[in-house]
Amino acid sequence: MPDTLVSPADLLAEELGIVAARLERDVDRKKHEIELQVEAAILRIEKQNSECELRLMSMLRMLTEKIAEIRDGKDGDVGPVGPPGESIIGPPGPPGPRGESVVGQKGDKGDPGIGIKGDQGDCGPPGKDSQSITVGHGKPDSQTESTALYLDLDSGDLYQFKS
Repeated sequence: MPDTLVSPADLLAEELGIVAARLERDVDRKKHEIELQVEAAILRIEKQNSECELRLMSMLRMLTEKIAEIRDGKDGDVGPVGPPGESIIGPPGPPGPRGESVVGQKGDKGDPGIGIKGDQGDCGPPGKDSQSITVGHGKPDSQTESTALYLDLDSGDLYQFKS
């Protein structure tokens, strides 16, 4: 049998190929395991989502039925009168201390106002009945006509005095 000599470079290349193939198989196996784990997680999430949707639809149906029952139901009986409630308002408290005076000192007397008295105006045209009305200022006296009008300058009120 003929002896075949294998060079060290060929031996090294063959060993590297074996190691590379083993690494590739390990990487492929790990990749496949991770893919399976991701698929399992997605399936679990989808299952939980479906269960939540089912519960939600069930609650919605129950709520719709309850609303229809309330809307179309008859009035219930009047319940018994409850006990009287407790008063929130308590007794009055003691009076507080007297506050400080906020009235200031009396100010100086002001300057007198300017009073200009004009001339008496012209008489107006006679009324519809051709009767004249006397208008005066101040309090009426015993000589006042029964149809006289008086203007109270303090209050601005107009009075008619009858005797």
